[in-house]
Amino acid sequence: MAYYKTRYQNDFNLYHHCLMPNHFHLEAEIKDGRILPKIMHDITQTYTTYHHQNYQTVGYLWQGRYKNMIVEKGDYHQKLGAYIERNPVRAGLVKRPEDWKYSSYRYYAFGEPIGVYVKVDGVKKWVSLVDEDPFYIELGSTPEERQRNYRQLVGSLDDEMVREELGLKERKLIIGSAGFKEKMAEFFRKKGIEVNLRPRGRPPKT
Repeated sequence: MAYYKTRYQNDFNLYHHCLMPNHFHLEAEIKDGRILPKIMHDITQTYTTYHHQNYQTVGYLWQGRYKNMIVEKGDYHQKLGAYIERNPVRAGLVKRPEDWKYSSYRYYAFGEPIGVYVKVDGVKKWVSLVDEDPFYIELGSTPEERQRNYRQLVGSLDDEMVREELGLKERKLIIGSAGFKEKMAEFFRKKGIEVNLRPRGRPPKT
C-alpha cells in the first residue's frame, strides 16, 4: 500500500483504512476514477505474489472483484471511516479499536504516525499510510481536542445504526444525503450504469 501510494501520490489520498485477516477496507479519495482499477490491481496482485512466495500457495487469493462505493464528503465519509476502523471490534479480534495496529484509528485518536519504510527507485523512504481526513480539523482547535473528540465519536457509534444510515446492509453504491444520491444517480443513469446493487438473495414475497 505504501509503495503504490508513492506511485499514485498525485491521485490517491488514503484517509482511513483497516487491514483484516482475510480482507481489507480503504476509504480513499481518487482524483481520477479511471486509475482506481489500476491501484487496486497493483495492490492486490503484488500482495498475491508476496503471499505465494512466502506461504507456498497457488491460484487466486482474492474472492471476486473489489467492491467500491461513492461517498459524500463530510458527515457521511467521517462515519464510514470510523465504522471501518471498528471492524476488528465487531469481528471480536480486539475489545477496543486502539488495540488493532493495522488501521488508521490510532493516527486520529492519539496522533501516532502510521507508515512504513519502502524502497522507491532504489531509495528507502518513510511513507505515511494516512493522508489526514480534511474534515478532521473540524473536531477541535488543538490536536489534543481533535483526538479526544475523535475517540468519543468512534466510541459512541452504534454499528447497526450506522449500517442502516449508510445503506451498507443493502450494499448501496452511493452513500450520502438524498440530494447527493439523486445527483449521482442521474449522472450514472446518463452513462447507462445501475447505481444501486440489489440485495443478495431472492426478493421478498409480497
